[in-house]
Amino acid sequence: MLLKEITYFILPLLLTNLFHHFIVIRYQLFSQLARPIDFGKFFLGKPILGKNKTFRGLIVLTFGNGLFMFLVSLFIPGFSLALQVCFFGMILGFGYALGELPNSFAKRRIGIKESCSSKDSAKIFFFLMDHFDSVLVSTIALSLIYHVSGQLFIALVLVGGTIHFIVDLILRRVGYKKFLN
Repeated sequence: MLLKEITYFILPLLLTNLFHHFIVIRYQLFSQLARPIDFGKFFLGKPILGKNKTFRGLIVLTFGNGLFMFLVSLFIPGFSLALQVCFFGMILGFGYALGELPNSFAKRRIGIKESCSSKDSAKIFFFLMDHFDSVLVSTIALSLIYHVSGQLFIALVLVGGTIHFIVDLILRRVGYKKFLN
């Protein structure tokens, strides 16, 4: 059951993020929603979150994850809850999007630009947080509406964060993201 739950909750997040980056952003879909969540405001002379944290991302991750979770549920027996599945997916997607915001705020304070990480060992914390923050918050959000055992919680964070890390490495390799030095 653990493997089924991990697949059920992580796969839609992966598919939603790939769809968001490689379809929505690449082809500028829903461009009217590509407005910064922080409205372009500054705090202590630096962007609050940065231009890459947009309403479009929040909406696509929320509703897209609801849709992808529904589609995944069609192939995984025991998770055919229809509208409840979409709701679960939307909560996970919303948690995922919200989970990125505190780290983005902190990174802007120390001068790390959007879509960048630092190879500087003093900033390795932010590099690790880039891969686990969203998964952690989405798992916390999930635990509000679904019984998440301690074992499932740890597995979701570790597996989700590791997959995020691997995808991020691929994105850096193909030039979609870059390190800042």
